[in-house]
Amino acid sequence: MTNDIEAFLRDLQSVVASVQLYPAGHPRLGDLVSRVVSEAATLTTGTVECSVFQADNRLVWKGAPLPGGDTLARGVFTTMRAHGFHRLTVRRGLNDVEVLAFANAIAAGAPRGDLGLTALRSSAHLRLSSIDTGDDAAQQASIPEFTRRIAGDQSLERIWDGVYERRQLDFDAVDVMVMSLTRTLEDSASAMLPLAQLKSHDEYTVTHIANVALLTTAFGESLGLPASVLRDVGVAALLHDIGKLRVPAEILNHAGHLDDHQRALIQRHPEDGARILLATGGVPEVAVAVAFEHHMHHDGVGGYPQVSRPWTMNLVSEMTHIADVFDALRSNRPYRKGMSRDRIAAIMRHDAGTVFDPDLVEVFFSDIVTRTEDVAA
Repeated sequence: MTNDIEAFLRDLQSVVASVQLYPAGHPRLGDLVSRVVSEAATLTTGTVECSVFQADNRLVWKGAPLPGGDTLARGVFTTMRAHGFHRLTVRRGLNDVEVLAFANAIAAGAPRGDLGLTALRSSAHLRLSSIDTGDDAAQQASIPEFTRRIAGDQSLERIWDGVYERRQLDFDAVDVMVMSLTRTLEDSASAMLPLAQLKSHDEYTVTHIANVALLTTAFGESLGLPASVLRDVGVAALLHDIGKLRVPAEILNHAGHLDDHQRALIQRHPEDGARILLATGGVPEVAVAVAFEHHMHHDGVGGYPQVSRPWTMNLVSEMTHIADVFDALRSNRPYRKGMSRDRIAAIMRHDAGTVFDPDLVEVFFSDIVTRTEDVAA
């Protein structure tokens, strides 16, 4: 698929160049347009749409930088950005009229006039959109970018609200967040993984999600999962607790023991989350599995929700469960103080084989936890 998107973008750039060289109806121009339409059909085989966007002069495809994207970014996307657009979404059914209209608008260059009016517009099957790429001074702050995006600018809340209230996944916001996650991992390739600390109990959910997403994606990277899968791992980790939107805040932050009714409400959130994600278009299948399974035990006996045997948990659910418990235990909560890492390791290793997959627990503590470092959020 990477070769397909690169071919599509290169030929789209060739169409832009050709409309400046050849008159309408010229065979050379017609051949290039037909090739772009055919490549778009290939890209959208088995999906409704696919997107690529520009961030930091790189093109991002399926949550990861596109190899060779720097050169491509200097073409079509430079002009798109001058028009205020960062993302190009190709929908199934793209036709030659739309390709030519887009190419002619790009060929006209940056918008002209005091009002900055532009002829570049979305069409039915070629959608243009703007995203917050984070090109500001905050990117240079000491807070890790991924943590800043979640805990600092309410990105996670916006994504969750879109899914919960409208059953719509904000692909722009998700892709930028996953790109920030990828960049954080790249920056920490030979250094420490920056886990945010909490400044208040009210920040628990968003900061905890940031840490779980970072830990789970790093976990997948350590296990050798490919980039395309890591993108879905990041999305799944970001959405795994969305069912908690149906749990009253006073129960989530309750300082004492829960009564049976309160406990039942909390233990229902995996099923609620899975139902929400199933009803939301474009959510990766693995995200539904993780939402449903992330509190189940490895042996299928304990945890919740209760399921009939046999039941084999998804690998990403097992990974998310481990990361989720680790970060929960290290965090200060209204009802207890955070534990030391040695204490957490002892508890989780004791539960290996029942609560957790024993092999994954060992990988997590040997390869991931040893690289983590607490930072202020």
